Amino acid sequence: MGRQILAFVAGVLLSILGAAAGGYLLYQVSGPWPQLAPALGLYVLNPIIALFVGFSVGVLAKSRPGFLAALSLVPSNAILLLDRRLTFANLLFMIFLVCVCLLIGAAAAERTFRLRRKDAQVAPST
Repeated sequence: MGRQILAFVAGVLLSILGAAAGGYLLYQVSGPWPQLAPALGLYVLNPIIALFVGFSVGVLAKSRPGFLAALSLVPSNAILLLDRRLTFANLLFMIFLVCVCLLIGAAAAERTFRLRRKDAQVAPST
């Protein structure tokens, strides 16, 4: 149980710190084109953070890594929905993007967990 909590807390911290680091990176990179930064953050950076969090949770989790990864991505992705006033169509699109990021993180965690488990079962005999 302790390792599951550690995986969840690590996932939450990595998603929040990844968003902060990504925001700083976008601020530095998008000097000439400031209107491009929100699109890069939403469509490129957020899925990369989800992959990174999914990989980390998959390494740390003992069971149910997909659920833990999706759950640890919820706080940082909920900010996207609550941050600004959106029309109904834009809100549906943002919910779709959040669901895609949660699925990316869950799939990365499951895949990493299975690969790690498979490597642990095939131990070299010496």
